[in-house]
Amino acid sequence: MKSRNQQFRELKEKHRLTAKEIAEMLDCEYGTVKCWLKDPSVVSYRVMPKTSLKLLMILLDSSSESDHLEEPGKPS
Repeated sequence: MKSRNQQFRELKEKHRLTAKEIAEMLDCEYGTVKCWLKDPSVVSYRVMPKTSLKLLMILLDSSSESDHLEEPGKPS
């Protein structure tokens, strides 16, 4: 099973997000996001809280759904 930080890195890459964008989405400090991205062997590494990962997944899911909605008046 993948760690939350591994899942986080994969989401970040898949959606081509920067640490700054993620910090803004989650309303947290940029430095916090950077700590989640560090190698686990580094002293400043931090485990991403479960609630933060869930929130990010919800936000990304809702934004991808809105990308798929048709614009009014445009044929499909």
